[in-house]
Amino acid sequence: MDIVRLQSIKDYWKGGSILFSLFGISDLFSRTRFLDIYSNLCFRHPVFRNEGDKLFKISPLISSIILASQFHYTPKRDLSINEAMIAYSGRNALVQYMPAKPIKYGFKTFLLCEVSSGYVLGWRLFTGSSKDNEFGATYKHVEG
Repeated sequence: MDIVRLQSIKDYWKGGSILFSLFGISDLFSRTRFLDIYSNLCFRHPVFRNEGDKLFKISPLISSIILASQFHYTPKRDLSINEAMIAYSGRNALVQYMPAKPIKYGFKTFLLCEVSSGYVLGWRLFTGSSKDNEFGATYKHVEG
């Protein structure tokens, strides 16, 4: 839906000729099921809002995913801290442009991974510059 933009959400389920129909979302969900999920999906409590946290809407989801991944897997000895880009071409204030990387536009993340398997134990999304630290952004996220 982010790649092929239509005027209405209902337009993604319109039938038609094979040449002009969209494959993908309509093969996964019925229109009614998608609209039920879409109308009830909310990532934040409507009363609480932390002005300093740019991720306040999805923070509970992020925390639960990280806790579940740490609960279900015990890492071995060797761990690594990596930077990674999650490709994204839409409009968002958190999108970073890194011309030297294979993925030029996307969300920059810092990952704590196990070396032998590559399993991600923890991660943080980069939400802004870290010029206040002499060691750089990776150090700030590892330290915090």
